Amino acid sequence: AVNNLQVELSRDGNADWIGIRGDIAGPGKDLIQLLNETPLQDATGAAFADWRATGSYNAELDLKVPLVAGVKPELVVKGRLSRVAIANRKLDIAMTDISGDLRFTSWRGLAARRLKGRLWGEPLLASVRSSRVGSAGGQTTIVEMSAPVAVDRLDRWLDVPASALASGRAQVRGTLTIAPEAEPGASRLVLRTDLEDVELALPAPFGKSADQRRARGLRLAWGRR
Repeated sequence: AVNNLQVELSRDGNADWIGIRGDIAGPGKDLIQLLNETPLQDATGAAFADWRATGSYNAELDLKVPLVAGVKPELVVKGRLSRVAIANRKLDIAMTDISGDLRFTSWRGLAARRLKGRLWGEPLLASVRSSRVGSAGGQTTIVEMSAPVAVDRLDRWLDVPASALASGRAQVRGTLTIAPEAEPGASRLVLRTDLEDVELALPAPFGKSADQRRARGLRLAWGRR
């Protein structure tokens, strides 16, 4: 839904512009559709084609459309997410109950300083930024996140029966990179942990007690080819 809609004509430099401002609200799936199925996909490089969202949002829209060829539209969206869930079926991963302020500009992409949510049922903190990479254009979205993860839940995700030899819950820091479709293999998920509070029931030197730290990491990459 769009409320408080304002339309005005202005001139900036050698171009005339139509400015459209208003308040928008709707389901979370509209956000993904906006990024995937509108001219904004030129900015994102269709990076969110494999993602789905539920929940709701409220946002302020500021769109400037040039009335001259060769000049790109300018879009600023300042929004607030409310219990949004985003999921990727390829990764079999979902982040739920996401709330917080999110900003999108057509020249800088998505950005958020502090989002709260849940990952595998555990409290999640995340921030979002974007960068432009590759000769094909399009923005790469980078999500930095931190959450405690139980060994048995990691078992189910990786389909590796590690819980027979490990127990506990470790703080995991992750970087999720969502790259444009034109950059195959550039999308990736990197997880890092020191395994504190996890006990490994293995012979020395592989075993460890819960109070010991041992740095470990995991890297997954994907993308259309």
